[in-house]
Amino acid sequence: MGEQKAAAVMVPPDAAGEAKKKEIARFTKKRGRKKKAILMLAALAAAGGALWYFSRPRDTAMPVSVTELSRGELVRQVSLTGRLESEEAVRVYSTQTALVNAVEVRVGDRVEKGDLLAELDTADLVRDIAAQQKTLARAARESELNLSMTREDYDNMLRDLADGSYTDLVRAEQALTRAQKKYTEARSDFEDHRDELDHADEEYDYLDRQMTRTKIAMDKAEDAYDAAKREGDAGKIADTKKAFEEKEAAYNEARDKWEKAYDDKDEVYDPITIAYRDARLSYLEALEDKKLADRDAERALETLKKKLELGELDQDLTVQRLELEKLQKNFSECTVKAPAAGVVTAVYAKEGMPGSGLLFVIEDTDRLVVKTEVKEYDVASLREGMKSSIKSDALGDRAFAGEVSRIAPAALKDANGETKTEGSASYETEIALLEPGEGLRVGMKVRLNVIIERKEGVLSVPYEAVTTDPGGNSIVYVLREEQGTADSGDALQTVARAVRVSTGMETDFSLEISSEELREGDRVISDPTGLSDGLPVSAAPVTAG
Repeated sequence: MGEQKAAAVMVPPDAAGEAKKKEIARFTKKRGRKKKAILMLAALAAAGGALWYFSRPRDTAMPVSVTELSRGELVRQVSLTGRLESEEAVRVYSTQTALVNAVEVRVGDRVEKGDLLAELDTADLVRDIAAQQKTLARAARESELNLSMTREDYDNMLRDLADGSYTDLVRAEQALTRAQKKYTEARSDFEDHRDELDHADEEYDYLDRQMTRTKIAMDKAEDAYDAAKREGDAGKIADTKKAFEEKEAAYNEARDKWEKAYDDKDEVYDPITIAYRDARLSYLEALEDKKLADRDAERALETLKKKLELGELDQDLTVQRLELEKLQKNFSECTVKAPAAGVVTAVYAKEGMPGSGLLFVIEDTDRLVVKTEVKEYDVASLREGMKSSIKSDALGDRAFAGEVSRIAPAALKDANGETKTEGSASYETEIALLEPGEGLRVGMKVRLNVIIERKEGVLSVPYEAVTTDPGGNSIVYVLREEQGTADSGDALQTVARAVRVSTGMETDFSLEISSEELREGDRVISDPTGLSDGLPVSAAPVTAG
């Protein structure tokens, strides 16, 4: 936005020409000198006035320019520049990459909400939608069939388990029953022959002990016989030999009986025992198989239950439906319509080009705002609701009423999001036009004054007309007609008289004053440099105050 500077206008009823000059000055003049300049002037006033008074020719008065006091309006305002924009601007974007088939509007066309702006090519989308619809229908049918089959398997298994007809469990139960029967028969047979088996065991144990005793006796006899042979005693050899042969015969007889008892035991004991053991092992294996079959059936039922739940989840085709809805949404967006009523102020869509990005700008040209920037030393004085006068160079002196509608809470940022540090901070501000402005157009550069303070019916003088006396009081010099001295021939003469004043509202060019000694029509000296109280002066033509 353009440069801004504080300005004010004093508009007395009979000073239209001067007001126009001051209005022009508002856009060209920097801030006026303030109290610092006045204090410097006051220090020179007395010395300059005295020097001129004593060095002047006796019949010469000091020439001065004056401002005639009149009551009028005093305005303090901030002058800004900005550009007109629509209060409501809609940018029409598209995310579609399809080519633009037709553009239906031009810049300047007025459209209503829902009016057709452009059409994009939809051939590819039509094919994609048809393919997705078939995919969705197939997925729905497959999930329905899978769910139906799984539910049937689950219900059948529940029924088979309930009535005991589940095949694997029936087989395991039958095998267990057969094994249990064989085990029972083998155990009964084993119990029936237990007495015979016990007798055989006893006989076998007796003969085993007898064979052991005869073996020991035979071994002793053999040892005695061997000793006799070593001694060479023939009689003793014969006796020990005979004893050995007897013991050997007894051992052989005991061994034969033991072997026969062993064979008898194998014939009776082993087949029954082995059959009983095998039947018992088969029964235990069948019992374990039954437990495994029960567990497998339980797991199979749980698996079917989970498959049933998965089948129900497969019934949810949300992802496929969302994909179809996305395609259909893209298809609908290929018909670009106006989201709001207004005037088309920009057209970026071009036939044959991709229809993505910004395509159109639609603005309400009946509701305009001025967007400007206010420097930090003025923004504190602005408030929302303050009135403004808006002008455009293109429309001459025509003024349009406005009102401050928005002041940004933070200063302008740079590209990194940091507050700009070059020069003073600036704040985005909007001024709304209070009524439609004929001839005003979006994008025009305008000048505007925001009225900070306004007073009516007050006396004011140029800022430079106010100075201070030696006591530090604010004063102005007013022309008075007084009787001359003997040196001047006692004729009436015009002199400058200091009048103490109270100051009020300030602008860059004017200052409100009040005093019981002042009246409308009084002529106030515009520049008090070199003046002193009672100094003869010669007034130039009056300037309106």
